Amino acid sequence: MGVAIIFIVAATASAQEPVSFADANLKAAVEQALVKTDPTPSDMLALSTLIADSRSITNLTGLEYATNLTWLVLQNNQISDISALSGLTNLSWLNLEDNQIIDVSLLSVLRNLTHLNLYYNQISDISALSGLTNLTHLALGSNQVSDISALSGLTNLGILWLNDNQVSDISGLSQLTNLTQLHLNDNQINNISPLSGLTNLTYLDLRRNQFDSYAYCVYIPIILDNNPGVYLRYDPNPYVCSLQVEIDIKPGSYPNTINLGSFGLVPVAILSSDYFDATTVDPDTVELAGSGVAVRGKGSKLMAHEEDVNGDGWLDMVVQVVTENLDPDSFQDGYAILTGNLLEEFGGTPIEGQDEITIMPAE
Repeated sequence: MGVAIIFIVAATASAQEPVSFADANLKAAVEQALVKTDPTPSDMLALSTLIADSRSITNLTGLEYATNLTWLVLQNNQISDISALSGLTNLSWLNLEDNQIIDVSLLSVLRNLTHLNLYYNQISDISALSGLTNLTHLALGSNQVSDISALSGLTNLGILWLNDNQVSDISGLSQLTNLTQLHLNDNQINNISPLSGLTNLTYLDLRRNQFDSYAYCVYIPIILDNNPGVYLRYDPNPYVCSLQVEIDIKPGSYPNTINLGSFGLVPVAILSSDYFDATTVDPDTVELAGSGVAVRGKGSKLMAHEEDVNGDGWLDMVVQVVTENLDPDSFQDGYAILTGNLLEEFGGTPIEGQDEITIMPAE
């Protein structure tokens, strides 16, 4: 009986039909990897690694039988349909660089992936990647991606390529604190504040974006401070940097109405934050719309004090500015601009901030 059973099993295995490959170039690559012609579905189970780059492959049909694949390289082919990969759930390394892929929705089930390369394709929607939380390396450069919110939960990412896309909002990167290399060059990014909390960066490319003065004068210095030794690439700074600070004219009131006919004082709070200590400002240098800080009585003591005006736990600097000295010609689109400097012992750095105002003309 035992001999008969063995014979039947062997006969069944030998009777398997070969896998039908739609692409002769893919078949040749598989045969080379297995050292076997016309592989059967059982033969395909022996395939754990397949390197089939630059073979002009257009169709992946047949590869669905290689369910034990862990490493798959299909770079530089002509592939557009990747549905054959949806059952290859043991994959940890997948390279699809330089193909013609648009739809990556079927990758959502490949949750064992740690390395995914989708460089040089035609991908715009990456929402399917949101559940691939084991990823440590992700290459999405040179695609058509604008929305990267799907990446916000991929907290194991260490290396991320997003260069040459259409990204403007990078808020989804703020929680990716394990990032060591980040490529954001050649996008449409204006605000880089989400990067200010990253502390493990060794390489950051920010070239050819659309940065304003806050990016250059506030957040790039923060990124450099938080990531000692980082190789940071960015375009030359076109701005004369003053430290951009937040101010609140007439704290606790809105709108901030100023009567230019008044002979009184305008309170202005220079607000502290987690990156700026307003108590280091030199009150003697502060001006709001050209008007300096008032002095107390006939003495020389400036009307300035420290107070947490917004209840955030940080001491702010509150100054009283002489109303009659305000220069209405300096108001810009309904905003008054405050300038000043830090105390010399803190570097004397120029500061600048603005707040909305409503002007009542002098009668």
